[in-house]
Amino acid sequence: RMSRGNLLILGVLFSVTSFDTLLLGFTIPRLISEYGISHAQAGLLGTILMAGIGAGALILGSLSDFTGRKNEILLALFTFSASTGILGVVKGYVPMSILVFASGFGLGGSITMTIAYLPEIVNRSLIARYMCYLESFWGVGALLIVTASSLLVRSSLQDIFFIGVLPVLLIPFLWKLPDVPPSGKEN
Repeated sequence: RMSRGNLLILGVLFSVTSFDTLLLGFTIPRLISEYGISHAQAGLLGTILMAGIGAGALILGSLSDFTGRKNEILLALFTFSASTGILGVVKGYVPMSILVFASGFGLGGSITMTIAYLPEIVNRSLIARYMCYLESFWGVGALLIVTASSLLVRSSLQDIFFIGVLPVLLIPFLWKLPDVPPSGKEN
């Protein structure tokens, strides 16, 4: 059931999830200097991001038992991409905090659903190998952010956040992934 193409699609999703997660962390020092937020507020943004990731993993993970993993992957991808992009046009700390939480929510769902979906579409004998391949894609996203850092340092914060929207371009590829019946409906 699992093709290399499907693994590549999930891997690219895992890479952009990594990239967007690290992208938000990358912007914290710039938010302090350019938006005049305090170090405490910046630290709280990091905490808000992690809280969003936890909530997204829990809530979208639970929902996926009833709606299907692929549907929640699509929702998670759209949520983190749109929220990150909208950060480029907000200025206030409260709206920024809400969007950081929403972005984290989508990122948490994406991380969880990608890992949960893989065993459902791969032969049991290949699961360990394919899971190792999938997890390696997190490093690809990390390498991309490090590689792009010199370009990002010279970009405006708005441009950096708009880069976070690019993962929505994966949606047509994610539609091609196999459908798996939701586990909550099998009982």
